[in-house]
Amino acid sequence: MARATLALCLAISLLGLHMRLTAVQHTEVIQPIRADAVDYFLYAFNLKTAGVYSSSDSAARGMGPPSADAKRPPGFPILASWVIDPDSVQRSVANVSYLNAAMGALIAPLFFYLALPLVGLPGACGVALLVALSPHLVNSSVYFLTEAASAFTLALFVSGFVLLTRFKSWVLALLVGLLLGYSALTRSFLVFFWPILGIFMLYHRRHFDRRLVVALLAGAVVVQGGWSLRNALVVEGDTGAVLLKNSLLHGAYPDFLYQGRPETYGFPYHFDPEIDQASQSVRTALTTVLARVSERPAEMLSWYLFGKPRTLWSWSIISGQGDAFIYPVKDSPYGKSALFQLSHGLMRSLHGALVSLAVLGCVLAWSTGIRRALGLAESEMIPVQLISLLLVYATVVHMVVAPFPRYSIPLRPELYMMAAFGVSALLRLYRRATDGVES
Repeated sequence: MARATLALCLAISLLGLHMRLTAVQHTEVIQPIRADAVDYFLYAFNLKTAGVYSSSDSAARGMGPPSADAKRPPGFPILASWVIDPDSVQRSVANVSYLNAAMGALIAPLFFYLALPLVGLPGACGVALLVALSPHLVNSSVYFLTEAASAFTLALFVSGFVLLTRFKSWVLALLVGLLLGYSALTRSFLVFFWPILGIFMLYHRRHFDRRLVVALLAGAVVVQGGWSLRNALVVEGDTGAVLLKNSLLHGAYPDFLYQGRPETYGFPYHFDPEIDQASQSVRTALTTVLARVSERPAEMLSWYLFGKPRTLWSWSIISGQGDAFIYPVKDSPYGKSALFQLSHGLMRSLHGALVSLAVLGCVLAWSTGIRRALGLAESEMIPVQLISLLLVYATVVHMVVAPFPRYSIPLRPELYMMAAFGVSALLRLYRRATDGVES
């Protein structure tokens, strides 16, 4: 049985690796270093060549050393700096793409073994297959962007935390905290997750003593605090405030439209004549958002409470080419390979159901009655409760700021895990009910 399980995991993992390598080798991104990718490339380049975290192009242009800044978090640029070639943008993009593919391929086996004790072998195979085949996760390999790195670091954090529920080691707890901190430096929405995780661990204090809680939180705080300290010492201005005010304002347009005009879809702030005044500070951004809520309460509240979660977890990426592509592509296996087209059609047809099942799984994960009906111990529910907490936290954060669907890509493995748990819970309840009727 163990050999068969390992063989299934290996086969699915190789499929995921094949999908990603094929995508890297046969996808032609139109101008891959554009928009956000320009900043990420320059950060990696300056780290590699000058040891300075900066998005300045002065060194690349031979105009002197770059000055430190903090426009974007450093998690992905640090990884990219390991493999880029300062003498060739093309080779740098290729090297980072292969790094992304490797990280992405490792997520499937991580979630296979994470899911195995929770949803059984068929469920674990289902979760790993969804991770392996997801067009959004596959395509994240081909871009010089954060999605692949964020998905991988999140998967490592979740896997490490689940290990911590079995092996009560303060060293492991510290490592898990460091992983959480690094994940927050890869995608900033996680920056406030560590105190919530601390409360969650105290809620399960029978399974986590204070030493484990302190060690985990210390690891997260050291990483995030080190980044904040560096910024306070070497960066002029409040970069975090700039990012926050922009995100608050960019999410304040219902359905991502300015005054409901279709031609403004995706970038309504480009058409708003008041955006410069509103974006002067976090305070002016909040004042603008609150004014819009008071002027159109029904429309704005509907957008914030229902429209934003629906948008965040929708299939098609708003910016760029759309569908499962962030930046436009000239060529892709999804346009000519039968395997890629079949997997795309399958994943797209399942997406709505998977999101709905994940919502159900998140609810069932916290039901004591359901846990008892399923005959599960409290410790067995900790992993699914953690993942549900992470998904709910991410959704709530993006209900406040801009809910671009691209931002949910790193959370797709966790989404599939909760969907599998929802199906597994329903099947177990059905079997218990039918067994009771038969007896």
